[in-house]
Parts: sequence; structure tokens; C-alpha cells
Amino acid sequence: MKNILSVLLIISALQFDLSASLSDTDEETLKISVKWKTRLLPGVPRNWLKGGQELNIRNVSSYFGPITFYAVSGPDEKFIEATVECNSDRKPEEVIFRLPHPEGIYPVKVSGGEYDTINESVIIRPFSGKAKIRLEY
Repeated sequence: MKNILSVLLIISALQFDLSASLSDTDEETLKISVKWKTRLLPGVPRNWLKGGQELNIRNVSSYFGPITFYAVSGPDEKFIEATVECNSDRKPEEVIFRLPHPEGIYPVKVSGGEYDTINESVIIRPFSGKAKIRLEY
């Protein structure tokens, strides 16, 4: 059941960043930057990462090609480890992997990405196609 629900919790996104500025010739220019990213488990319930729980999703179809990811919480909830892999030619530039602690606490040490406390997510950028994350509490 968790595997089926997890598949529904993957979002692929295209983000446009727009900024306008005046050049030296006073002509208006508009800079458009396109970022391809995917969000993994944006709505995952906290209790899915209680001590010793595992989430293992393999070859989920996405715009970027098949994505495989795995997350496990340590038995004492002192760490969460996760991996994500996407070997397609169209892999995302950025992966946002939500890994909330069951008790709502923030990690004291993060490896493998940048931690976003507001969304309880690890941001992996640039994403090379494979990443390993470890959060220590």
C-alpha cells in the first residue's frame, strides 16, 4: 500500500524565473531562466519514517525517465538515509526530497544536499543522476 501511495506523491515541475532589467542602451530586456526539477514525497506522512521504516520505490515513471528512490529511518530515529537515482538523458537539474522526522525535529548534520527547514526537504543541486543523503538528529 505504501508503494502505491508513494507513486502518487511524486511531482515533476518546470519552474520559470523571470527578471526584468534595463541594459546600458536603455532597452528593456527580460531574462528567462528555466529550471527542471522534481519533488519526491512532498506529502509523505511523518509516521512513514518512524524508527526502522523503509520506503523503497523503483523505476517510477516520470517526465525525466524512471526514478528510483529509497529512504530508511534509523531504529532509534537518530538518522534518516536516502538515495535517489535517475539515469535517463533527461534527468532533472534539481531534486527536492522531503524527509520529515517523525517528531518534527530538524537535523543537526546534513550530507548530500542543502536542508530546507520550511519544507523539511533536502535540495540536491546540481543533480548528477545519483545522490545519497544522510540526516543526523
